[in-house]
Amino acid sequence: MGSFYKYTFVFFCSAFGLCGLLVLTSIYITNRELLSQTLSDLGAFGGFLSGVGTMVAAVAAAIGVDS
Repeated sequence: MGSFYKYTFVFFCSAFGLCGLLVLTSIYITNRELLSQTLSDLGAFGGFLSGVGTMVAAVAAAIGVDS
């Protein structure tokens, strides 16, 4: 149960840190179209990483089924 609280704490700290980073980015970038494009690019990169993670999980599952 102790590791659950540790990972929960790390998750919330990461979430708040990411929110703070987005706020600082929005303050730094005064051009709203550039901010929108930056967030869109970050979303596309996240989608790419999601796809890579899905492929890694599929390979791991295939290896696990074969053994």
